[in-house]
Amino acid sequence: MKNVELYFLPTSFYSQRVRLALEEKGIEYKKTFVFLTENEQDQAWYLKINPKGEVPTIRIGSEYFGESEKIVDIVDKLPSEIQNKLVPDIDTAEGKLVAFWRQKIDEIKIPIITFGVSVYPEFAKDKPILSIAPNAQGVKDRFEKNIRDSKTLMTKHPELKESYERKISLAKQRLVDFFDKEKLAAVLNSMDDTMAEIEQQLSKIAKESDSTGTDYYLCGETFTSADINLCILFGRFKLIGLLHRYSNPKKYPNLGKYWQRLQKRKTVEKVVINNVVELKRLLFRRQFCRYVRATAALVFVGIAGWLAYRHFNT
Repeated sequence: MKNVELYFLPTSFYSQRVRLALEEKGIEYKKTFVFLTENEQDQAWYLKINPKGEVPTIRIGSEYFGESEKIVDIVDKLPSEIQNKLVPDIDTAEGKLVAFWRQKIDEIKIPIITFGVSVYPEFAKDKPILSIAPNAQGVKDRFEKNIRDSKTLMTKHPELKESYERKISLAKQRLVDFFDKEKLAAVLNSMDDTMAEIEQQLSKIAKESDSTGTDYYLCGETFTSADINLCILFGRFKLIGLLHRYSNPKKYPNLGKYWQRLQKRKTVEKVVINNVVELKRLLFRRQFCRYVRATAALVFVGIAGWLAYRHFNT
């Protein structure tokens, strides 16, 4: 088995997709954290392994791969003691169903929803677990800083000009998209339609499951990559305060039961439920290390100054 390294952040939506696949397959991997709030994904070292500057990136042996859905396909083919297929053969009925729901959920515009509800908090009736940005000004400041930093880095690394120009163009477009209230409302309404379809699918699977007495998932009796996409979607709802839209037991009885059951799955608990706690620990450790280094530097300067004083006064 080639050694595997994942570049990610625990609260990153697309990082969770790949990480959950790795955990489900029981594949060991080295963790390298990329702090998005500090724009580490825009640094030259990262753009050299992922020219789009997106997380996650996975290294398998000496090869690097980006784009979370493609990575899940690759992970599913890696040697593993766990034989469950996350991506069933597309030539089978189950494979076609899984591919349909994977694409259906992946079409939901997560960035617009995530940052849009920070700009227009009236759409999020629940209290967010983690504020992606404090308010509209926070979102504006973040992406304007992205543009400034990318322009500065582009002058230092002209060989990465194409990557930085792409990053600048994307940041400018997001400043438009994330402040478009009508677009956010349309995206949320479209998501409501998708969730209603998922409710119908779960209702159908639940009836089939009742006759056999087995647990059920989105596409049948097996947990697949379609369930990965749905689990991290629920996790995002909870994170940003949108879970209320799909918690009505009369309107979404099967969605509610599904989410309650999947939260108890060990891999989902580790990757989706506990990601904020993990991030806070990482940030604390990062700040503590910086404090220790800064203190050590001050002590060193103080000692050096004292020695110099003694030398010149001897």
